[in-house]
Amino acid sequence: MEHAVSGSISGVASISLTYPLVTLSTLLQARKSLQEDDSIETKKSIIEQLTFLYEEGSLYNGLSSTVSGIAATNFVYYYFFEKLSALRLKQSNKQKLSFFESTAIGFISGSITAIATNPIWTANTRLITANKDKASGKYDVDSSLAKTICNIINEDGFFAVFKGLKPALILVLNPVIQYSVFEQLKNLIYASRDDITPNMSFILGAISKVIATVFTYPTITIKTQSHLQKDQSMIDMFQKIIKKDGFLGLFKGLQSKILQSVLTSAFLFYFKHRTLDLIKFLLRLKNKKIAKME
Repeated sequence: MEHAVSGSISGVASISLTYPLVTLSTLLQARKSLQEDDSIETKKSIIEQLTFLYEEGSLYNGLSSTVSGIAATNFVYYYFFEKLSALRLKQSNKQKLSFFESTAIGFISGSITAIATNPIWTANTRLITANKDKASGKYDVDSSLAKTICNIINEDGFFAVFKGLKPALILVLNPVIQYSVFEQLKNLIYASRDDITPNMSFILGAISKVIATVFTYPTITIKTQSHLQKDQSMIDMFQKIIKKDGFLGLFKGLQSKILQSVLTSAFLFYFKHRTLDLIKFLLRLKNKKIAKME
């Protein structure tokens, strides 16, 4: 529970710091511009693209739903990862998990998380890519995450909120690769898993996320497309993108995604380490007070 709470809090903090890059990469993956006479893709640098979104007033589209999604995703993932890890260590009577063990546990935890939180991410993609109503100057989507999920169910049926679940399950490999690489790098450097410093957590978190993002990015693109398309298979979407933009079209938005993912991941591990230390400190104080009372 300590890891679940610290993971949830650190996830919210890290995604909030890097959210404009989340918006940018999502729009590029979705191939969706907020203007008919202009496009994000015409802007050469990330700064120009972010400025474009800022001027459109869309830089923080879907922030509240993303925060909710990250809080839920990290809580579920870290709870099951740490719980299953502890059970495995107790069962095997070992101090550290092997790469295979941490990967297998990460995959199980990630699969549970993907199924539980997919409706949130489907609604989140709709919120981020919402078109601007030129007459009113507002976005044609409810700001409430719950309302957006209900609207999707009412319009397209209950299973519509689980669009993109197949690529999401494949993308379980992303945090699995990231967390497993992080754990193995940590094991190579430190004798105990508790010896790592917050600054080194930041560095190792960044390195592990680069590896995971590059490896899984085409599937990230397909997942985003799945949240917006109707009745299209993963293979159809792959073929459509490759036919239109070539193989490199699967990596559209990779630059901003890597920057966002690396920063988010680095901050996540840094804040998680700090938050976990704070939680353990507070629990020690509580235990001391209980001991004095007894």
